[in-house]
Amino acid sequence: MSSTGVCSDCGRKISGVKYTVGGKTYCYDCYQRVSSLMEDLENQKKELYEYICNLYSISEIPQEVVSAIDRLYKAGKKIKAMGKTLWFYHMIEGHPVNTPSLVGYIIEQNYDRAKKYFEDVKNLKEHNKNV
Repeated sequence: MSSTGVCSDCGRKISGVKYTVGGKTYCYDCYQRVSSLMEDLENQKKELYEYICNLYSISEIPQEVVSAIDRLYKAGKKIKAMGKTLWFYHMIEGHPVNTPSLVGYIIEQNYDRAKKYFEDVKNLKEHNKNV
């Protein structure tokens, strides 16, 4: 695609090749950065899906779980923190691991509490290190 335009990210004028991702136009540098971020996000999702499969002893992620994870991500929740939330819910709080279809609900309802737990643990480790 050769023509002029403006980069959706940095706002610089693009003359020559434009790169389009998700309906937005980028210059080469911003395209490289956005592509890298998207690849990292996909890798994080893959790790989360593998964790869910192992945790719930399932071979495939239900579509409702994929949709819930995408929805929660768009709402500002971090992919790695979603996995930590599931770990917190089942391993720390001791809830049974038996209903993979509730993953989205579990994350949504326990995300902030799990986040606080991990912050408290981090603060406690730092406090102990300084004692």
